[in-house]
Parts: sequence; C-alpha cells; structure tokens
Amino acid sequence: MEMENVIIGKKLKTLRTDAGLTLQEAAEAIGGSIAHLSLVENGRSGISLSKLQRLLTRYGKTMADLVEDSDLSDSRVVTLSTAKHLGFFGEGVEALLLAKDVQNKAMEPSYFRVEPGATVGPMQHVAGEECLFVLDGRMKITLEDPKSGETSEYNLESGATIYYDSTLIHTVTNTGNKPLTFYGCCTPAAF
Repeated sequence: MEMENVIIGKKLKTLRTDAGLTLQEAAEAIGGSIAHLSLVENGRSGISLSKLQRLLTRYGKTMADLVEDSDLSDSRVVTLSTAKHLGFFGEGVEALLLAKDVQNKAMEPSYFRVEPGATVGPMQHVAGEECLFVLDGRMKITLEDPKSGETSEYNLESGATIYYDSTLIHTVTNTGNKPLTFYGCCTPAAF
C-alpha cells in the first residue's frame, strides 16, 4: 500500500501544480493542514476518501483522473484483479474503479469493501444520480438535503439497492460485524 501512496501523492502534487494552487490553498480547500498535505504528496501518509474527493473537486478533476493510465486495451472488460484502486486510505475503505477511460463515459462504476464500523463519506456531487447495490454485509446510508437539512437513514442488507440524487450529502457506514462489499454507480462520472 505504501507504493500506492507514493504514486497517488505524486499525481496529486502534479494535479495541484497544474491547477496553479499552493499547498496552503489546497489544504484550506479540504480543511486540512499544509504539513499533512505535504506528507500525502510525498507518499508518506494516506488521505481519507472524503478529503481526497474534496481536493480533486477543487482541482477540477475526478478520481478517475487520479488513477487512469493510458492502457485502454480491451477497455470494455475490467475484473476486480485488474481494477484501479480509488483508495485504501487508512480508514478501512478499499474502492476500485470498475471501468477504464471513465472520463469519456456517462457512468462511473465502483466496487467498495468497507471494514466493520468504517465509513465512506460524507460525499456530495454537484449533479447526477447514484445507485448502490449491497453484495454482502450490512450498511446504513444517511442522505442529507443540503438546502433543508432534512436527513433520512436507510439500513440495507445483502441484495438491497438504493437509488438517490448525488447532490444529497451521503454517508455509508458498515453496521455489521464483517466486511461490507457493495457496488456503486454514479452519473455523470464524478468520483
């Protein structure tokens, strides 16, 4: 995992400098410190999925921009063993991108493995829709309307699906005692 931190850190630094931002401006965008962001960019620390998403949004990029490479051979098929890691950043969450070249696609499919008690989020996209399908385990998903503050919670188990507007602030928590695995797909590709 340390090598992934180094690779992701280098890419994040390149994205930040391409966006014309200083470490301080980028750290402020995620509510973090300059020291921590520097450690992340140098591959010596991980970053939470929610902070990474905010950082990429500030850079005008998506998670796919961070992990995509130029190998588009047989771009129609991706297996879990060949999927690109979206992150496993010390918070008990592993996320895999289940498509290649998503910048040029309408949907962004992902696979998540979440340890007991771990959380994905809170996340929010500017536009779009999302669908989650629980493969194994139990989750609580919290959806919050950022305008009204109204919150809804849903408890889902294996085989359940939830569909929602991506502009809602959404948080997934593994409420079970074993790893939670689920499939998610959002449109447009934004994660």
